[in-house]
Amino acid sequence: MKTVILNGARMTDRETAHRYLAELLDFPPYYGGNLDALADCLSEFCGGCEILLLHPDALCAQLGSYGEVMLEVFREFSQEDTFYTFRCIEE
Repeated sequence: MKTVILNGARMTDRETAHRYLAELLDFPPYYGGNLDALADCLSEFCGGCEILLLHPDALCAQLGSYGEVMLEVFREFSQEDTFYTFRCIEE
C-alpha cells in the first residue's frame, strides 16, 4: 500500500493547501481547489493508499475553521471508502 505524507505546516492558506493536496494526491487537472472539489476527488479516489497528515494543529491554526472542515472531509471519506485510510499524526 502506498503512503502519502501531508504536512499541515505547509498549508499556509487555502490556495496553497489545495495546490499542495492536488500535487501530492495526484488529483486530476480539473480539481477545483475548494472543499467541495476535495470531497468529490476523495469520493472517487482509488489510490489504494494511506494518507498521513503531520502537524494537523498547524493546519488548523493557519486555516482556522476551514482547516477543521478540511480534516472532517478527509475523515468522512476515509470511513466510507475502502481505497484509502486517513490518520493525523501529532509531532
